[in-house]
Amino acid sequence: MLRILVITILFLIEHSYPFSLPPTLIHNSRIKQDVPRHTSADPDSRVNDADFVYHRYQPIHAIRYTSFHLKATANSNRQKSTQLPPKQEEYLASLNNEVYGGAFIERLRDLQEYKNTHGSCIVPKRYTKNPTLGNWVNKQRQMYKKFKIGEKSSMTQPRIDILDNMGFLWVAGGLTGSDGQLVIGNAQLWMERYSEIKSYIIRDDGTKLSSHKALCAWVVGQRREYLKYEMGEKTSLTEERVKLLDSIGFDWSPYETKWNLRVMELAGYKEKFGDCLVPINYEENEPLGRWVSTQRKYFKAYMSGKSKHISQARIKQLDKLGFIWNCRDYNMDKWNSM
Repeated sequence: MLRILVITILFLIEHSYPFSLPPTLIHNSRIKQDVPRHTSADPDSRVNDADFVYHRYQPIHAIRYTSFHLKATANSNRQKSTQLPPKQEEYLASLNNEVYGGAFIERLRDLQEYKNTHGSCIVPKRYTKNPTLGNWVNKQRQMYKKFKIGEKSSMTQPRIDILDNMGFLWVAGGLTGSDGQLVIGNAQLWMERYSEIKSYIIRDDGTKLSSHKALCAWVVGQRREYLKYEMGEKTSLTEERVKLLDSIGFDWSPYETKWNLRVMELAGYKEKFGDCLVPINYEENEPLGRWVSTQRKYFKAYMSGKSKHISQARIKQLDKLGFIWNCRDYNMDKWNSM
């Protein structure tokens, strides 16, 4: 009796539904279209394959709409790509989809476009103009590592060969290709970074260097190498490179530069007002007011043995200017002497 009731309910559902339901609905919790299984060489390309869609508890018309939406989005993204030179277009068009995978070839196109613009395949992981490309490049390195040790990977030898031909770097931040040989010389890479920092300094648009992570890391490295250079230790920084960086006003010690600037501003304040009691909300130079307040905090911690942010040499330097370390004691002494 119960079995007859169940069959009757299923019959009514099937005939009242606008589309015919596949038999798998009765036996499976997933609704699956009758499409051929994915056969691309690239397992990751199934994301871009609009027909390869599984939906849990969704009707057929929703699946068809989603497939259409994915196709429209993919076509829209392709239209945004800029045109490559004819020879490069022909070369990429000649690649076999079954060997390389359609999605892989599309990313090769993006990588070639990046190389044409920047001169190398050193794509930052967080490349703002094309975030997908940065993530893809990083993933190829991960897949390459697995391929080399025999683990399951989407990387294949034909893919390695074609990326090698483009000058792909298999080690993030490194200089080696798949054969371990130099893809780009140290001198060339250094000059690329030098050109970037030169443009940054000349542009002077107020952008913080920390927003350019790769360049920021290089700058920190140059300052570290400079310390070795001054101490006569082995370093990659040559006299020629030091002169080049000096010529564009490269700051070898930003903390020392900032300190000297504030001391000079404090001396100017004293010359104008007769003391070093800069208000914290000093309108003409708010950074100076905050800096003076911070030095007092550092001094107090230093005297308690809790801080090393200020040195004895710097304390003496400020003492020569008549710096007031404790405003309250200074005001009390001044009051008592009246």
